[in-house]
Amino acid sequence: MSEKTLTPHDHYFRSIMGSLVTAIEFLNKHLPENIKGIIDYESLRVEPTDLIDEKLKEKITDILYSVNFNKDKGYIYVVIEHQNKPEKLMPFRILQYMISIMERHLVNTKSDELPVVYPIIFYAGVKKYKYSTYLFDLFGKYCELAFNIFTNPYCLINVHNMADEAFDKLLFYGTMAKTMKYVQLFKDNIENLLAKIKNDLEELENKGYLSYIYRTISYCYAVGNIKNREDLYSILTKNFSKNLGDQIMSYADELRNERRNEGRNEGKNAGRAEGFSLGVSSAMEKVAKGLLQRNTDLKYIMEITGLTEKEIKLILSELDINPE
Repeated sequence: MSEKTLTPHDHYFRSIMGSLVTAIEFLNKHLPENIKGIIDYESLRVEPTDLIDEKLKEKITDILYSVNFNKDKGYIYVVIEHQNKPEKLMPFRILQYMISIMERHLVNTKSDELPVVYPIIFYAGVKKYKYSTYLFDLFGKYCELAFNIFTNPYCLINVHNMADEAFDKLLFYGTMAKTMKYVQLFKDNIENLLAKIKNDLEELENKGYLSYIYRTISYCYAVGNIKNREDLYSILTKNFSKNLGDQIMSYADELRNERRNEGRNEGKNAGRAEGFSLGVSSAMEKVAKGLLQRNTDLKYIMEITGLTEKEIKLILSELDINPE
């Protein structure tokens, strides 16, 4: 990528601020007391700006210093702003620069600890700088909400720390949460997982959410192993209507065959997207074909396979079946 064309402002600023004696004066003048009190000026060094993303470098003139904060390495990032007019989104741009510095630092040092980055904007424009430099002012009336989100620990939902009872009254979310909670534990014996969520699947069938059941089965097949087909069939027929149990078994067999075929072809399709979505789509088509050949209602097929009416009609044309 081409380098940013340096203006006389850029050249002058970099040449002067690249001098450590100038940098020390500048920082002594402008850093807050709590920062000045912990940095070691003897460790101050000018760093190459390869820590900054190339796309960002084209937008700014920058000087990057490394300096020890109580013997821990950190960075002070100085940006000169000499556009014709002040920029309202400058706090957001600064945030991008800071994240870019942190990302490159993690890569270069192989560390899992973020460096302290203190940003400074040096503005020498003629127009009055009327915009706030406070990032959260950019969120308008949601300033306080954004501040709380950014400055508090992120929400972590660890399903393994939650009892199943917490999900029992939440049919749609709860079934998904319990499925994902146990799928790794029962990946070598998926029929035990299906037994665990059988009441939820039964309720989903009663409410007519058959496509949800199919997606759940496909997920289980994508990440787990079925050891005993007969046990699986027994679980399905005990907890579902025989028709749905038969359809799920047919669908499960199709998925299993798809996985085997994908295993054989692994490495041949290096550019192919990962995941069971392709396999599920193909298996869904085969399930749809089987149902169409038995003159099953189109709306029912759409519900359990997730295919659109247009997709089913394409399958019909391939089979040379008249839906009427």
